[in-house]
Amino acid sequence: MIFSASFQSHLRKAMLWSRSFHYKPIMAGLLSTMLLSASAHVLADDADSGAALSSAIENAPAKKPRKKRGPEIVPKHERSYIGIFGTQLEVRGVTLAKDDLKFDGASIVAGTYLSDYFRLEARAGTGLETAVAADDPENSLEFDIDYYISGLIGPQANLTDYFQVYGLVGVTRLVASTDRSALRGFPDIPEGLIDSSFSFSYILGTDIHIHYDIWASLEFGQLHKDTLTNIRTEFLNLGIKYEF
Repeated sequence: MIFSASFQSHLRKAMLWSRSFHYKPIMAGLLSTMLLSASAHVLADDADSGAALSSAIENAPAKKPRKKRGPEIVPKHERSYIGIFGTQLEVRGVTLAKDDLKFDGASIVAGTYLSDYFRLEARAGTGLETAVAADDPENSLEFDIDYYISGLIGPQANLTDYFQVYGLVGVTRLVASTDRSALRGFPDIPEGLIDSSFSFSYILGTDIHIHYDIWASLEFGQLHKDTLTNIRTEFLNLGIKYEF
Protein backbone atom coordinates (compact mmCIF):
# COMPACT_ATOMS: atom_id res chain seq x y z
CA MET A 1 0.00 0.00 0.00
CA ILE A 2 1.43 3.29 -1.06
CA PHE A 3 0.93 6.41 1.12
CA SER A 4 1.49 9.95 0.08
CA ALA A 5 4.61 11.80 1.08
CA SER A 6 2.65 14.12 3.33
CA PHE A 7 1.03 11.24 5.23
CA GLN A 8 4.40 9.56 5.71
CA SER A 9 5.88 12.76 7.15
CA HIS A 10 3.05 13.14 9.67
CA LEU A 11 3.36 9.46 10.68
CA ARG A 12 7.09 9.86 11.32
CA LYS A 13 6.54 12.88 13.58
CA ALA A 14 3.84 11.05 15.49
CA MET A 15 6.15 8.09 16.14
CA LEU A 16 8.95 10.36 17.28
CA TRP A 17 6.61 12.25 19.60
CA SER A 18 5.18 9.02 20.95
CA ARG A 19 8.66 7.63 21.53
CA SER A 20 9.70 10.81 23.27
CA PHE A 21 6.54 10.82 25.33
CA HIS A 22 7.16 7.29 26.64
CA TYR A 23 10.90 7.60 27.32
CA LYS A 24 10.99 10.90 29.22
CA PRO A 25 9.03 9.67 32.29
CA ILE A 26 11.14 6.53 32.39
CA MET A 27 14.40 8.48 32.26
CA ALA A 28 13.17 10.93 34.85
CA GLY A 29 12.16 8.07 37.14
CA LEU A 30 15.48 6.34 36.73
CA LEU A 31 17.39 9.57 37.42
CA SER A 32 15.30 10.27 40.52
CA THR A 33 15.82 6.74 41.83
CA MET A 34 19.59 6.99 41.31
CA LEU A 35 19.77 10.37 43.07
CA LEU A 36 17.70 9.17 46.02
CA SER A 37 19.78 6.00 46.34
CA ALA A 38 23.06 7.95 46.23
CA SER A 39 21.81 10.41 48.84
CA ALA A 40 20.72 7.58 51.08
CA HIS A 41 24.16 5.95 50.81
CA VAL A 42 25.93 9.25 51.51
CA LEU A 43 23.75 9.94 54.53
CA ALA A 44 24.27 6.38 55.79
CA ASP A 45 28.05 6.69 55.34
CA ASP A 46 28.07 10.04 57.16
CA ALA A 47 26.02 8.59 59.99
CA ASP A 48 28.32 5.59 60.27
CA SER A 49 31.42 7.82 60.23
CA GLY A 50 29.95 10.13 62.88
CA ALA A 51 28.99 7.18 65.09
CA ALA A 52 32.45 5.64 64.72
CA LEU A 53 34.13 8.95 65.58
CA SER A 54 31.91 9.47 68.62
CA SER A 55 32.57 5.90 69.78
CA ALA A 56 36.33 6.36 69.35
CA ILE A 57 36.26 9.61 71.36
CA GLU A 58 34.18 8.07 74.12
CA ASN A 59 36.32 4.93 74.35
CA ALA A 60 39.67 6.73 74.11
CA PRO A 61 41.57 6.35 77.42
CA ALA A 62 41.82 9.56 79.39
CA LYS A 63 45.36 10.97 79.32
CA LYS A 64 46.64 11.19 82.84
CA PRO A 65 48.87 14.13 83.75
CA ARG A 66 52.46 13.09 84.30
CA LYS A 67 53.73 13.48 87.79
CA LYS A 68 57.11 15.04 88.25
CA ARG A 69 59.48 12.54 89.73
CA GLY A 70 61.87 13.52 92.44
CA PRO A 71 65.53 12.61 92.38
CA GLU A 72 66.15 8.89 92.50
CA ILE A 73 67.74 7.83 95.76
CA VAL A 74 70.76 5.64 95.02
CA PRO A 75 71.61 2.89 97.57
CA LYS A 76 74.13 4.17 100.08
CA HIS A 77 76.64 1.36 99.56
CA GLU A 78 77.23 2.66 96.02
CA ARG A 79 78.14 6.21 97.11
CA SER A 80 80.86 8.35 98.66
CA TYR A 81 80.78 11.94 99.88
CA ILE A 82 82.75 15.07 100.67
CA GLY A 83 81.71 17.93 102.91
CA ILE A 84 82.63 21.13 104.66
CA PHE A 85 81.65 22.23 108.18
CA GLY A 86 81.58 25.37 110.23
CA THR A 87 82.66 24.34 113.72
CA GLN A 88 82.25 25.72 117.19
CA LEU A 89 85.00 24.31 119.37
CA GLU A 90 84.60 24.18 123.13
CA VAL A 91 87.62 23.47 125.34
CA ARG A 92 87.04 22.49 128.96
CA GLY A 93 89.46 22.20 131.89
CA VAL A 94 92.03 24.85 130.91
CA THR A 95 91.42 27.28 133.79
CA LEU A 96 91.06 26.58 137.50
CA ALA A 97 87.56 28.01 137.32
CA LYS A 98 86.77 25.29 134.80
CA ASP A 99 85.30 27.88 132.45
CA ASP A 100 84.60 26.56 128.95
CA LEU A 101 86.42 28.39 126.18
CA LYS A 102 84.46 28.64 122.93
CA PHE A 103 85.85 29.68 119.58
CA ASP A 104 85.24 29.03 115.90
CA GLY A 105 86.85 26.52 113.59
CA ALA A 106 86.36 24.78 110.26
CA SER A 107 86.73 21.24 109.00
CA ILE A 108 86.41 19.11 105.89
CA VAL A 109 85.27 15.50 105.58
CA ALA A 110 85.60 12.73 103.01
CA GLY A 111 83.89 9.40 103.43
CA THR A 112 82.28 6.37 101.86
CA TYR A 113 79.37 4.10 102.69
CA LEU A 114 80.59 0.58 103.40
CA SER A 115 76.97 -0.58 103.26
CA ASP A 116 73.51 0.86 103.78
CA TYR A 117 74.23 0.70 107.51
CA PHE A 118 77.92 1.64 107.98
CA ARG A 119 80.18 4.48 106.89
CA LEU A 120 83.89 5.19 107.04
CA GLU A 121 85.38 8.67 106.89
CA ALA A 122 88.38 10.91 107.44
CA ARG A 123 88.34 14.49 108.72
CA ALA A 124 90.69 17.41 109.04
CA GLY A 125 90.15 20.78 110.70
CA THR A 126 91.64 23.79 112.40
CA GLY A 127 90.76 26.59 114.78
CA LEU A 128 90.01 29.99 113.27
CA GLU A 129 90.54 32.04 116.43
CA THR A 130 92.98 32.35 119.29
CA ALA A 131 91.41 31.30 122.58
CA VAL A 132 92.34 33.28 125.69
CA ALA A 133 92.28 31.84 129.19
CA ALA A 134 93.09 34.51 131.82
CA ASP A 135 93.02 34.33 135.59
CA ASP A 136 94.34 37.89 135.69
CA PRO A 137 95.98 40.26 133.18
CA GLU A 138 99.46 39.31 134.39
CA ASN A 139 98.91 35.60 134.09
CA SER A 140 97.05 34.74 130.92
CA LEU A 141 97.20 31.89 128.48
CA GLU A 142 96.50 32.05 124.77
CA PHE A 143 96.31 28.94 122.63
CA ASP A 144 95.50 27.93 119.09
CA ILE A 145 94.40 24.62 117.67
CA ASP A 146 96.76 24.38 114.72
CA TYR A 147 95.09 21.36 113.14
CA TYR A 148 93.52 18.00 113.81
CA ILE A 149 92.89 14.88 111.75
CA SER A 150 90.46 12.07 112.52
CA GLY A 151 89.61 8.60 111.27
CA LEU A 152 86.14 7.34 112.16
CA ILE A 153 83.75 4.48 111.49
CA GLY A 154 80.25 3.75 112.65
CA PRO A 155 76.65 2.76 111.99
CA GLN A 156 73.81 4.76 110.48
CA ALA A 157 70.04 4.40 110.38
CA ASN A 158 68.18 5.49 107.24
CA LEU A 159 64.89 6.54 108.81
CA THR A 160 63.56 7.72 105.43
CA ASP A 161 65.03 8.33 101.99
CA TYR A 162 65.61 11.93 103.06
CA PHE A 163 66.63 11.66 106.72
CA GLN A 164 69.30 9.59 108.46
CA VAL A 165 71.10 9.53 111.78
CA TYR A 166 74.54 8.13 112.52
CA GLY A 167 77.15 7.59 115.19
CA LEU A 168 80.91 7.43 114.63
CA VAL A 169 83.87 6.46 116.80
CA GLY A 170 87.55 6.75 116.05
CA VAL A 171 90.89 8.35 116.82
CA THR A 172 91.96 12.01 116.51
CA ARG A 173 95.37 13.61 116.48
CA LEU A 174 95.20 17.21 117.70
CA VAL A 175 98.11 19.68 117.55
CA ALA A 176 97.88 22.95 119.50
CA SER A 177 100.24 25.73 120.57
CA THR A 178 100.26 28.14 123.53
CA ASP A 179 101.46 31.62 124.39
CA ARG A 180 101.84 32.65 128.08
CA SER A 181 102.15 36.08 129.61
CA ALA A 182 104.16 34.66 132.56
CA LEU A 183 107.03 32.20 132.30
CA ARG A 184 105.58 29.97 134.98
CA GLY A 185 101.94 30.68 134.37
CA PHE A 186 99.57 27.72 134.21
CA PRO A 187 102.14 25.17 135.37
CA ASP A 188 99.67 22.31 134.95
CA ILE A 189 99.20 23.03 131.25
CA PRO A 190 101.81 21.50 128.88
CA GLU A 191 103.60 23.69 126.37
CA GLY A 192 101.44 22.28 123.62
CA LEU A 193 98.22 22.62 125.71
CA ILE A 194 97.78 18.84 125.84
CA ASP A 195 100.09 16.04 126.88
CA SER A 196 98.95 13.40 124.40
CA SER A 197 98.06 14.41 120.88
CA PHE A 198 96.12 11.18 120.16
CA SER A 199 92.73 10.56 121.72
CA PHE A 200 89.44 8.71 121.38
CA SER A 201 86.71 10.60 119.50
CA TYR A 202 83.00 10.15 118.91
CA ILE A 203 80.31 11.87 116.86
CA LEU A 204 76.51 11.81 116.85
CA GLY A 205 74.89 13.40 113.82
CA THR A 206 72.07 13.61 111.34
CA ASP A 207 71.86 14.15 107.57
CA ILE A 208 68.88 15.84 105.92
CA HIS A 209 68.38 15.74 102.16
CA ILE A 210 68.19 19.17 100.52
CA HIS A 211 68.42 18.83 96.74
CA TYR A 212 69.53 15.93 94.56
CA ASP A 213 73.01 14.96 95.86
CA ILE A 214 73.30 17.68 98.51
CA TRP A 215 72.69 16.96 102.20
CA ALA A 216 72.77 19.21 105.26
CA SER A 217 74.45 17.83 108.38
CA LEU A 218 74.23 18.69 112.06
CA GLU A 219 76.43 16.91 114.59
CA PHE A 220 78.15 17.17 117.94
CA GLY A 221 80.71 15.10 119.77
CA GLN A 222 84.06 14.86 121.48
CA LEU A 223 87.09 15.70 119.41
CA HIS A 224 89.85 15.06 121.96
CA LYS A 225 90.42 14.31 125.66
CA ASP A 226 93.87 14.50 127.22
CA THR A 227 94.33 11.76 129.80
CA LEU A 228 96.97 13.73 131.77
CA THR A 229 95.47 17.21 131.99
CA ASN A 230 91.82 16.19 131.51
CA ILE A 231 91.45 18.99 128.99
CA ARG A 232 88.51 17.99 126.80
CA THR A 233 87.73 19.47 123.40
CA GLU A 234 84.16 19.15 122.15
CA PHE A 235 82.53 20.54 119.04
CA LEU A 236 79.30 21.38 117.25
CA ASN A 237 79.29 21.08 113.47
CA LEU A 238 76.93 22.47 110.86
CA GLY A 239 77.65 21.95 107.18
CA ILE A 240 76.80 20.40 103.84
CA LYS A 241 77.83 17.20 102.08
CA TYR A 242 77.87 16.26 98.43
CA GLU A 243 77.33 12.61 97.52
CA PHE A 244 78.68 11.05 94.33
